[in-house]
Amino acid sequence: MAVAVNPKNAPAEEEDDMDLFGSDEEEEDPEVVAEREKRLADYNKKKEGKAKPAAKSIVTLDVKP
Repeated sequence: MAVAVNPKNAPAEEEDDMDLFGSDEEEEDPEVVAEREKRLADYNKKKEGKAKPAAKSIVTLDVKP
């Protein structure tokens, strides 16, 4: 017959060494990195040419005598 153990008095279980969010140690494919860098450069070049519109505000003062 097995004796039930109170969970708070139970010995601590070992934690799994599972990396749920991925690791930075893994190497990326050089082709993927090169493609990403090319797209980023194209994006920055395209964005650089656009002029930002001037910010405008409208203020209305209602003055009564």
